[in-house]
Amino acid sequence: ELRLVHDLFANSSQEVRPVKNKESAIKVFFGIAYTQLVELDAKNQVLVSNVWIRQASNCIGLKCLWNNHLLRWNESHYGGIKSINIDPKLVWLPDIVLYNNGSMDQFKTKVILSSDGTNTWYAPSILRSRCSIDITFFPFDDQRCTLHFGSWTYDGLRVDLTNMSASVDLSSYMPSGEFEMINAPVDRIIVRYSCCPEPYPNLVFTLHIRRKVLFYFNNLIVPCFLITAFALLTFVLPPNTGERVTLVITTLLAMTVFMLMIAENTPTTSDVTPLIGKFFVASMVEIGLALIATCFVLNIYESTGPSEDVPNWIRTLLLEYLAPLLRVTKP
Repeated sequence: ELRLVHDLFANSSQEVRPVKNKESAIKVFFGIAYTQLVELDAKNQVLVSNVWIRQASNCIGLKCLWNNHLLRWNESHYGGIKSINIDPKLVWLPDIVLYNNGSMDQFKTKVILSSDGTNTWYAPSILRSRCSIDITFFPFDDQRCTLHFGSWTYDGLRVDLTNMSASVDLSSYMPSGEFEMINAPVDRIIVRYSCCPEPYPNLVFTLHIRRKVLFYFNNLIVPCFLITAFALLTFVLPPNTGERVTLVITTLLAMTVFMLMIAENTPTTSDVTPLIGKFFVASMVEIGLALIATCFVLNIYESTGPSEDVPNWIRTLLLEYLAPLLRVTKP
């Protein structure tokens, strides 16, 4: 095996494209197997993904292999060795990078090189990609995050980048506890820059994910409904009860605590206000109005004696305007 490695790489360079004609483009099939959605950092708008990167020069059915005609050998000359495991730095690989990259951690794995020149290389990687998050309907929101891959230095006339399949491989995907994976299509686009007339093929992997709302429903929405209902109960208590104002103030403070929890789980942006934020603000306004109404009722109750008549303006407001709205028959 040592003699084989020495003979293979003695007169070869990883900088040379494995093509017989320098004018022809080498076809590169590229794909990813998405294994885990590690985290969607809403505050920093970064998606952390665990993927397997796959690259090949030939696909037959579902089997994709990389072929390098410069690295072939006769098995009978080397003791029947059919394949060897080598460092990726020893063979030519296209410089495909993640354009919307936050950072990329790639595990060091070997390339399986066969005697007929075919290479197999799966590179497990942790990708941190930028993702523009729309929180308009949070927590009932869908997010579409893209992984934008392309060659950094080779144009389409030298490296023809093509997707392995029409969608991301999700066969090994581990479901997330926070998001549901809806679909993950792959699009091939051609980009032309103002500086260069050559085409640059890019692959865009779109991850359509939907937030699971059970956590937010049980821990935020339902308690908010209950707190708002407690504030309305103050109108059922008799006026001489001294705890009416205390109850409303307590519910208002509880709602403020929930607002702080919402602020910790939503991105810091002034572009839009999330749906749940609007709901909490409306609830706080309702509780504030309930506090004002309670103070108004208590003021009237304490400032009038038991034998005094109700002022005419209050009788007019209640009997002429509010009674028809509440479908109450005037006495």
